[in-house]
Amino acid sequence: MSMRLLLLVFLCTAFSEAFSQPSARVLEIDPCAPFVEVDEPDRFHVGDRVVIHQVYQSIEDTSAAAGQWETAVIDEILGALLFLDRNLSVAFDPATVVQVVRADTASVLQLTQRKAVRPFSDGRGGLYAAFADTLVLSTVIDATGAGYPGGRRSVAGWDTTCTLDSVDVLSGAAGEVGYGPVYRTFSRAGRSSVRGGGGGGNARNSGGGGGALGGAGGRGGAQTSAYEMLPLGGMGALAEAGPFACFGGGGGGGHQNDFSGSDGGAGGGAVILRARVLIATDGAAILANGAHGLLAWNDGAGGGGAGGSVWIECDTIIGTLAISVEGGQGGPTLGEWYCYGPGGGGGGGVIVASPGVANALVSSVAGGAAGEAFGVGPCEQESSYGAAPGTEGVVLAPSAVDRFAAPCRQPDIVVRGGTAEGRPGDRVEVPIDIEVLTSLERSLRLTLWIRARASVLVPEGAFRWAGRHAAVRFHTISLPAGPPRTITDAISYTCALGDSAEVIVRFDTVFTDAAEITASVASHGRFRVDGICDAAGRSRLFDPFSTAGARGEVRTEIYDVNGRRVEDRNVPDWWLTAPGSPGTRLIVPR
Repeated sequence: MSMRLLLLVFLCTAFSEAFSQPSARVLEIDPCAPFVEVDEPDRFHVGDRVVIHQVYQSIEDTSAAAGQWETAVIDEILGALLFLDRNLSVAFDPATVVQVVRADTASVLQLTQRKAVRPFSDGRGGLYAAFADTLVLSTVIDATGAGYPGGRRSVAGWDTTCTLDSVDVLSGAAGEVGYGPVYRTFSRAGRSSVRGGGGGGNARNSGGGGGALGGAGGRGGAQTSAYEMLPLGGMGALAEAGPFACFGGGGGGGHQNDFSGSDGGAGGGAVILRARVLIATDGAAILANGAHGLLAWNDGAGGGGAGGSVWIECDTIIGTLAISVEGGQGGPTLGEWYCYGPGGGGGGGVIVASPGVANALVSSVAGGAAGEAFGVGPCEQESSYGAAPGTEGVVLAPSAVDRFAAPCRQPDIVVRGGTAEGRPGDRVEVPIDIEVLTSLERSLRLTLWIRARASVLVPEGAFRWAGRHAAVRFHTISLPAGPPRTITDAISYTCALGDSAEVIVRFDTVFTDAAEITASVASHGRFRVDGICDAAGRSRLFDPFSTAGARGEVRTEIYDVNGRRVEDRNVPDWWLTAPGSPGTRLIVPR
C-alpha cells in the first residue's frame, strides 16, 4: 500500500471518528434501577450526559417501541456498569437492541463544525444528541443514510417467474427486505415489507420497494421487458409515524441475474436537540434524509431509504432552522437491450417539535421520487416502469408528543437508608431497613452496593474507588424464609473530619440471588459529622485528599481522622490513598 493511500485511509478514519459520538450496546438494563451494563464502558466517563435509545423492538411485544429514548448523567463506572444519577422510567428491552450514546452538552454549546453522524451498524450509531441551556447552531448536522440498513440485491444467477412474498434466507429469487424497527436476526428476501423496511424485488430484474417512517415507501419497478410486464417489484413499506427518535426504514434490494443489480438505500438517522434557547445562524441545518438507491445496469435496482427523525425540544428559537427528513430516491436502471425495474422511493421522515418552534422551521418531509428506467421499449414511454414514489412524512403537532413512561414492577423487597451522626474518630453504623413485602419460600442473600464519600466515612473492609473521593462497599444480608416483615441492619464506617459536614450514603444498586425475587431502593442514607467547629466557632473541615506545596512541589501529606497532620515517622501500618492524589494519605486508625 502506497504512502499516499495510507494517508488517505488515515484522514478518512480521523474524519469519521472526529464527529461520531461514542456509543455502546446495552447488555442488561432494569428500568427500576440506576445502572445499565454495556459492552464497551471505556467509551464513557463520569459526568457524561447520555441518551439511552431503543433501536429495535420485538414483533410480539411493542411496549418497548423502537425510537423511545431517555437521558441521564453517568454518576460512576464500575466495570461494565454505568451507574446513572437516577432510575430510568422507560421500559427498555435489550433483548432486541438498546444503545447508550454520549451527548454533546454544555451550559452554552456552540456547534460550528459539521457533524457527520456515524451510520448505524452492529447495534450502535445512527443517533446524534445535544443538550444545553443555550445552543448555538451554525453548521450542518448530517444523519443522511445513518439509519436502518437497506436490503441487499439478490444472489445473481436465477431467472425465473418466482413470485415469493417472503423467504427467511437471502435468495436468488428475490432481493433482501430492507431493515426497519422490528428486530430480526436473519436475512429475509421476498416482495413483502417487514415493518418499515421495503420489500425486495422478485425474479427477472424487478426493483426493490422504498422504506418508510412518517410516509409510506413506493413500490419497486416491474420485471424486465424481455418478458411481460409483471408487477414483481418489492412492496413499499407502510408508514410508521410516531413521536419517537426512530430511524428511517431501509429500501429493499433489487433482483439481479447479471451481477449488476443494486442494494436498497439506508434510512435516515435520528437527531435530538434540547435547549432552553436555540440560536440558528446562517447555514444552520439538520439533515436526516434517506439514502438513494444506486444505479443498476441490466438488472433491478434497490429502493430508497426513508427519511429519519428530528426531535427539537426548546422554549425559544432565534433565527430560522432548515430541517430535511426527505425519503431517498429509488435506484435508476440502465438497460442495453430491455427495460429493467427501478427502485421505489422512500417515505418522508418525522419531525417532532415543541410549542413555538414549528413556525421557525423550514421543514422538508417529501417522499423520495421513484427511480427512472433508461433503456428501450416501454422505458421510452414510461420512465418509472412501474416504480412508485414515497409519500410525505409528518411534522407532529405538540399535542401529539406523548412522554413515554413505564411504571416499575412492584418489588418484593424495598431497601431504605437511615440517618446517623458521629464525631471524628468514632466507629459509626448507618442503619438500613429491609422491608420484605412478600413471603419468602426459601432463604436468600441480598447484596447492596453502597457508595459514600471516603473523606468523611472511611470504609471498613473491602471497597472499590468510584471517582477521586467516593468508595463503594459491598454489603451482604441474609434473609431467612418467612412471612412479610421488616429487618434492620447496618453498615459500619470510621468517621473522619473531612471536607463535608453531611454526606449521602447512596445505595447504587441492590439485587438478590433468587431470579424470581426483585429488590429496589426507596431512599438513601445520610450521615452528619459532629464536632466540626473549634471553641471559637470556626470550621475544622479540611480536604485530606488535596496536595499542597509552597512552590507547587508535590510532597506527602498525611492526616489522621481528626484533621491533624502526621509526621512520616508516626505513620501506622495502614492508610487510605485516593487515586489521582498519590502524595496524600488519610490515616485509618487501628
